[in-house]
Amino acid sequence: MWKKYGSPTVCLLISLLIPFFGTSFVYVDKHGIVHEPGFYSVIIGEIGFLVSSIWFIARYWRNKKISS
Repeated sequence: MWKKYGSPTVCLLISLLIPFFGTSFVYVDKHGIVHEPGFYSVIIGEIGFLVSSIWFIARYWRNKKISS
């Protein structure tokens, strides 16, 4: 089972961790301006989550179709 669903699961975990690490570098300078260098990591994480979800569902559906 791990062979079939391992890759989508790893992709899902990475897509959940990317925004966490990207937003950990947010800071406010002495003028009160917020700097968010990891802003795009949130979008990348969402895209990764979507891709891994579709990948997992396609694998599950293909496996269900073959076993029926």
